[in-house]
Amino acid sequence: MAGENKKVARYAELYKLVDKYKPQTICEIGTWKGMRARKMLRHASYFHKNPHYIGYDLFDDATEELNKKEWNGKGNYTIKVVDDYINQYNTNEKLNATWKLHKGNTNEILVDTVVDFAFIDGGHSIETIENDYSKLKDSKVIVFDDYYMPGQDNKVHVDINLWGANKLVDSINKTKYIIDVGDRIIKDGVHVANVCLAVIENDTKDIS
Repeated sequence: MAGENKKVARYAELYKLVDKYKPQTICEIGTWKGMRARKMLRHASYFHKNPHYIGYDLFDDATEELNKKEWNGKGNYTIKVVDDYINQYNTNEKLNATWKLHKGNTNEILVDTVVDFAFIDGGHSIETIENDYSKLKDSKVIVFDDYYMPGQDNKVHVDINLWGANKLVDSINKTKYIIDVGDRIIKDGVHVANVCLAVIENDTKDIS
């Protein structure tokens, strides 16, 4: 995300969530360069011999216009580069994992998918986050990035009617909780908000 502090402590919390829920199947919206894919597969392999990952991103289809529309500021990688990156790690670490990467805009290509663990961290517009959740809503555990908590002046200086998961998560009547580890969004030198993880639990009794 544009303006986000480079130190991303909440991703360490993401891997702790994988340890907590022990998923065999994982879907990530916003694969980026594949770093989180590799680490989530690593943690899932502690509990399953054949963890499986499904990843969606714009990859080669990214444009400056789409990145601006979705408030994406981390850059883009080709699907081949990311696939090779995951494959190298899988081979070196002997994870015996499988994975499938999908290239394109999730508003157009994402289909109804049920997995043990879904992580939504793609486009940052409310419309895209709502679309992604609608396709993954029956998954056992759903984790949203980009849930905003107060920053400077104890206020959220982000328009949550346009950006982030707040409006959607707050409307979901299911077991949920927020993880705020103090990751800050800095814009023009101003601490505008903390960016947090929001966790939705649908059904965790069968995850072992």
